[in-house]
Amino acid sequence: MKKKILFISRKAERCGVADYGGRVNAALQKSELFETHWAEIETAEEYVNWFNKVNPDLVLYNYYPIILPF
Repeated sequence: MKKKILFISRKAERCGVADYGGRVNAALQKSELFETHWAEIETAEEYVNWFNKVNPDLVLYNYYPIILPF
């Protein structure tokens, strides 16, 4: 059974941090061990909604204080 990963990033068209997270997520999607879910969020409420929807085994945050202040 695959482990579910929720990968949290911000909504952005041009952002080096978001691009990096997208590349990491793309690499994880190739794994046969994980089922990854990419979530682009702007608020804590969106995070809670994604968490409840996916019910992940692991949450990865593409974190930088300016882009995910909550």
